[in-house]
Amino acid sequence: MESDKLAIRMRMAGGVLLIASFAAAIGYVVATGVVQFWFGHAEPDFLWLARNYVALKGCQPDR
Repeated sequence: MESDKLAIRMRMAGGVLLIASFAAAIGYVVATGVVQFWFGHAEPDFLWLARNYVALKGCQPDR
């Protein structure tokens, strides 16, 4: 009986983590696209935000 409850809780926790990871990935892609649009980059590069985060933070900290 207790193992059934634990299995249900683990399945729910796994589902929540899966949904959270998909939401984070979609949010990162959207944020990268918005920042590239602000700075006028034509080609989509999804690692651009990760590579240039420190430079962007120093250059424009309010955005």
